[in-house]
Amino acid sequence: MMYNYPNDYYNIYEDNFGECAPILFQYENSDIDENEHGNYEQNMNNENNDKSFKIKIFIDETTNAINEKNTKEKTEKEIEQKSKKEKTIKKEKEKEKFVPKFNITHKDNTTNNNESNEDFTLILKKKRGREKKGESEIIHNKYPDDNLRRKCKHLVLQNVMKFFNNKIKEIYKNIGYGMTIKKLLITNQEQISNATIPFNKIFLNKKLSEIFSVNISTRYTNFKPEHNKLLISKLLNDEDETKRNYFNELFSLTFVECLRHFNGSRNIPILNGLTLLNELNIENEIDEEYSKTLRFYIDNYEKIMERKRDKKK
Repeated sequence: MMYNYPNDYYNIYEDNFGECAPILFQYENSDIDENEHGNYEQNMNNENNDKSFKIKIFIDETTNAINEKNTKEKTEKEIEQKSKKEKTIKKEKEKEKFVPKFNITHKDNTTNNNESNEDFTLILKKKRGREKKGESEIIHNKYPDDNLRRKCKHLVLQNVMKFFNNKIKEIYKNIGYGMTIKKLLITNQEQISNATIPFNKIFLNKKLSEIFSVNISTRYTNFKPEHNKLLISKLLNDEDETKRNYFNELFSLTFVECLRHFNGSRNIPILNGLTLLNELNIENEIDEEYSKTLRFYIDNYEKIMERKRDKKK
């Protein structure tokens, strides 16, 4: 069968992908036999099959790459989750080393002395000798004994100072302003930060007049370092006998007396109005586990200090 085509003729060929490609045939009044036309169609089919094969390879390679990426991301996520879980477990184990038992309280007078001593021995017992490998990695956080004792002192003195300032304002009405203001300012933190056993055993019976007479914090740039000392001296030597007697009685209290009133183990009338431990709601400010540990230390601070032994030089 013979085909005759005009000189310029556009034939539309549709490939396997539905795309149409215009093919220009140019002839000079010549005939094309069936064999030539068949060869052309066969070549086009081979070319389209080759395209299909390449597209299939591209799709397979893309799919494999996506699967490999997803597998890698999944593995990395599992490793990260495992690492977080291990860190959490390690942190919980560290806490357990510092959290004491809660079956002994300072206010329990019926507790057997032998049992009490045994429990406190377990609480305050420390490892001796050289650290084993890995022990040095334990973070010195808020749970160790020395930090808990510092926190106890801070809470007691902080609330006692607030109580004192409220009483000064209540008695004098006009407390002035500037450098002569009748108000106790925050002292430097040396007494609170000092965690040595000898110092803190003496500190228990230290009078408030001495505790608050140390230099104030250096953050107060417009006040004399001895501001508190000068104010306490004026209060203790006030011309008004009633005021003078009141402040002499107040400042003669010791730290341990304020501690007992603060934790509720003993009532001291002159300190009525002082915010107590049970009124602070420390659970809302810090996590529950730490608040329980801190309450234990405040309730048993005296016994804990009694069990402490001075380090041998």
